[in-house]
Amino acid sequence: MAKPSFNSRYSDAWSKLKLESRRRPDEVFPRFKKEDFDTIKQKYTDTHGYVIKIPQIDDIIHVVPKSLKTLDQIKQEKRQALSQVLASPTPNWARYYSTVMTYMDNIQDATSVVYPAISMLARWVPWFGKKVVPILGWMMLGSDLLDLAIGIGRLPMGGMAGKRLNCDVIKHNPFTKKARWDRTSRLLKYKPGIADLIQVAQTTDNVTGVGLSLGPIMGFFMDAAFGAYRYATGERVRFSTEVPMAFEHEVGGRNALKASALINTQGQTFTDEQHFWSLTMGAVGARLFLPYCMETDIAGSVEDPMSIMIPADYPTDPLTIEIIKERGLDVDAGYGWPINGANEIMLGDIFDYLVQNTQESVTSYWRKHNKDTYGYVTAICWDQILPASVYAFDPGAEAHYEDSEIARVCYTCLKAPLLPTRKLNEGELEDFFRWVKMIYEMTKRPPGLLAIKEKFDAMKIPYRESYPTTREPEADELFPSDLNLNQYISY
Repeated sequence: MAKPSFNSRYSDAWSKLKLESRRRPDEVFPRFKKEDFDTIKQKYTDTHGYVIKIPQIDDIIHVVPKSLKTLDQIKQEKRQALSQVLASPTPNWARYYSTVMTYMDNIQDATSVVYPAISMLARWVPWFGKKVVPILGWMMLGSDLLDLAIGIGRLPMGGMAGKRLNCDVIKHNPFTKKARWDRTSRLLKYKPGIADLIQVAQTTDNVTGVGLSLGPIMGFFMDAAFGAYRYATGERVRFSTEVPMAFEHEVGGRNALKASALINTQGQTFTDEQHFWSLTMGAVGARLFLPYCMETDIAGSVEDPMSIMIPADYPTDPLTIEIIKERGLDVDAGYGWPINGANEIMLGDIFDYLVQNTQESVTSYWRKHNKDTYGYVTAICWDQILPASVYAFDPGAEAHYEDSEIARVCYTCLKAPLLPTRKLNEGELEDFFRWVKMIYEMTKRPPGLLAIKEKFDAMKIPYRESYPTTREPEADELFPSDLNLNQYISY
C-alpha cells in the first residue's frame, strides 16, 4: 500500500473531528450528553486502548490515565511533584504544598475522566512535524510572516491560492490575530476593568489571561451552588435560579480547568511535560465544561458572585496525603491559598490573581516552546477555547476578530502578487514594521499595494510580481515535497 500523502493525512485528521462548520469566534461547541460521551469513550478505547497517543509525537509525549497506572508509578510522580512544589521560587507555593498538590491531582484525575476528548488534538498535529513549523516557529510574529510569504512566492501558485496556503498555516495561531469584545455587560458589572481590557483591540495572547480566568471562575460558581461556600459577609451564597447537576465528564473538565489556570500562574514551577498536560487538560476540560455553563447560564445565576468566599483545596487522595507525610510534612500546615496565605479567599481576588499572572506565565511558556509540540499544541488548544470562554460567561458579548496589520500586508502581497525575493535584515524589518504601524494609526487600515511597492522600492527590497511556473528548490526549506497545491488552487 502506498504511503499516505501529507495532504491525505491532514484531511483525515480534520474530517474525523467533524468541526468544519464551527468557525465563528462567538460560538460555544455543543454539549456532550452522558450517552454521547460514553460512546466517544468506548470508540476511542476500542481503537487506541487506554494509552493516549498524539499522532506523530507519541515518541515525545504520552500519558497513561491514572486509573491504569501502578501504585509505584503514581507514588513516584507525586514525590516528584511535591519536590517541585517545595522548591518553588514562590514562597507561598512551597508553604501551601497540600493545596498545590491537589491541583496536580485534579489534572491527573482528568486524564482518566476526560481523556477521550484528547482526539481534538488530531486537528492540529499534522502541520507540526512538517518543515514549516520547526523552521519558522509556530508562534509566527512579523518577521516570520514575511519569511512565510517569501517561501510561498517560490511555489507555482496564483494570488488567491497563495493567500489560502498562508491562511492554512497561520489560521489557528493566536499571535497573528487581534480581538475585541463589545457589549460585555455582565463582565462590566462584575469586573469593569476586565471588561474594559477586552473591549480594546488586543493581540489574542493578551486576552488569554482573561480566557484562562473566566472558565475557572464559572467552575467556582458551580462549586458554590453545591458546596458550603459563603459570602464575605458570612451569609450563604444565593442563586437566582436552580443550578442543575453536571455530568461526570463535565465535573472532571471543570476540575481540570480550574487546576490548569492555578498551576500556570507562577512560571515554570513544574516540568515542561507537566505544564503541557496541565494546559492541554485545561483546554480539553473547558471544551467539555463551557457548554454546560452556556446552557445553564451559570454565570448569570449567582448573586454578587465576586464576594463569594472560596475555601482552599484540601487533599483527599490517600496517596497524596501519604507522600506528604512521608516527607515529614504536616498536611494541615500545608493547607491554604498560595494567593493570600489564608484558608479562604474572595472569588474577586482569585479572578484578579489569575488575570494578572496567567498571561505572562503562559505566553512565556509558549515563547520557550516556539518550535516544538509543547508550545504548538497548547497554544492552538487555547486559541480554540478562548472565544468560547468569553461568550459562555457573557452570551450578550460580541466578538470582533481581525488579522494583525503585518498579516494583512502579507495577504496583499500574496494576492497581488508582490513578493520579496530575499529576507529583510533586522534594520529593514524595524523600518518596515514602524511604517506599517504608522499608516494603520493614521488611516485605520494597513497600507495598500501601491504604497507597499513604493516602500519596497525606497528600501531597495527586490521583489517579483508573478509566481514561478514551477516549484523552486528553495521552497523545500519550508514545505514538504508532497504538499498538494491543488487543494489551494481548486477552490
